[in-house]
Amino acid sequence: MDLSQYTDLDNPVWNALSQSHFWLSIDYGSIKFYNPEYNSFGGYTSGSDIEKGLIDYSQLTHSFYVVGDRPKVPDLLYIDKEILCYQMVMINLQPFPHNYNIKPLGDHEFEALFNLIQLVMPGYFRPKTPLMGQYFGIYDGQKLVSAAGMRIHLNHYTEVSSIVTDPEYRGRGFAVALTAHCAQIILNESKIPFLHVLTTNDTAISMYERLGFQKRKLMSFWLIKKK
Repeated sequence: MDLSQYTDLDNPVWNALSQSHFWLSIDYGSIKFYNPEYNSFGGYTSGSDIEKGLIDYSQLTHSFYVVGDRPKVPDLLYIDKEILCYQMVMINLQPFPHNYNIKPLGDHEFEALFNLIQLVMPGYFRPKTPLMGQYFGIYDGQKLVSAAGMRIHLNHYTEVSSIVTDPEYRGRGFAVALTAHCAQIILNESKIPFLHVLTTNDTAISMYERLGFQKRKLMSFWLIKKK
């Protein structure tokens, strides 16, 4: 399968903020960012002068990410680190039979969702991130123990994101079931599921490949902070 044809995913944040998520965009011309109450990601058009936009956005949030090519940052800021991920795309979902009760999460459950994600994967979730798309969870009694959702939306693609499980509950297939559940919803909408996973996370990569995701390209997340 030739995955190079999905060119909007070469610059997913820029294109999301130009398409389905335009209503969340803070537009500085050559660079766009999500409203920081929802997300701290930005994207830019290659070769553009983006320094003023970086400075202006840095007044709204203490740190943020630029997704894609390495940006040239002004002296007031610095790149703290590069987080290198595989971007993976699903073409055909492989069934994952299970008997888990997967529940859509409502407003009153967002605090539990935020706390779970902060426990497992801190720094990527903001208070209003759940409003970017639908999120789902698995409970043990009254405790939310695993979750996943749909975060970045383009016209023809939707990102499966925040796939987390409480460390005490790992190894039970919760993350696989939630990922498959989200992917099926996206496919039912005639859109293509994609996700980003650390290149070093072999366990997760193997899980996603079993479900039908394929590696498309490397994607860098540049963490930028004020000096």
